Amino acid sequence: MNDVNLLSKDHFAAHQQVVSDYKLLLICENELTTYSGREKNPIYARLRNEMIVLLQRIILNKNIIAENTKADQDYLQTLTNVKYSNL
Repeated sequence: MNDVNLLSKDHFAAHQQVVSDYKLLLICENELTTYSGREKNPIYARLRNEMIVLLQRIILNKNIIAENTKADQDYLQTLTNVKYSNL
């Protein structure tokens, strides 16, 4: 049961991080429009780099969520002996 609790905590933490990162990504996108056409500006470069880091972290955490969802489905299947399709 501890493995299940750990998976749930990891899943929840990853989900919260994705939500937070998407909010930051939207803020960066809005700020980036201010510097549109000024790609040489250091603030533009900083925002762009921040967006890259955020997107990489979003992808990583979505992969964690997908893995944990699969683990949850497998655990559910062992408890119910029912095969579930991807939800």
